[in-house]
Amino acid sequence: MKDRHQQDLEPKGAGRDNIVHALGSTAHAMRRHLDHSMHEIPGRTSAWGVMRHLSHHGPTTQADLARAVGVAGSTLTRRLEQMEDDGLIERTDDPDDGRRIIVALSERGENLRAEQRERNNAEIARLTEGAEPADIEALWRVIGVIRSNLVELHPEGEGPGGPGRRGGRGGRGGPGRRGRERGVPGGPGSRGGRRRDRGLEGAAE
Repeated sequence: MKDRHQQDLEPKGAGRDNIVHALGSTAHAMRRHLDHSMHEIPGRTSAWGVMRHLSHHGPTTQADLARAVGVAGSTLTRRLEQMEDDGLIERTDDPDDGRRIIVALSERGENLRAEQRERNNAEIARLTEGAEPADIEALWRVIGVIRSNLVELHPEGEGPGGPGRRGGRGGRGGPGRRGRERGVPGGPGSRGGRRRDRGLEGAAE
């Protein structure tokens, strides 16, 4: 008997009305697959988005990191504390502003990220085996069209979880309010908007 995840991946027709289900279920399945390949990374995909951002952008404030990975509040605080305990990141007080926390990838974290990037590349190659380069280009074109339309339909992020909703980006309790960054009410740690973990987005990078 097929489990729920297998049932979600069964074709339900190629019409436009099934695109949302197809994209969502496929992305979820890919994320679960890649999570299994991250056995060397403490925290797996939950830590990967943080590691990837820090590797690309260097040391950053905890507030900026919260906005970049889409996770804030006590969830992000616990994640960073665990990553610090695992030796993946280093956190220090900003010498110019004691209310801010600077987060940086440690040497161990950078080494593990580079190793995992190679594993991710191999797994994504397996998952896309059989697709021609033109197929991949077509997929990205469709994704680009959908993203462009979403931006046009929801300017300035006013869609679900955006500024127009309580606790969303720029909403009540969001990053726009000042406060300490280690989950103290009023700062980015209080943001109650959507929880978008971007661990899979750009996973091969």
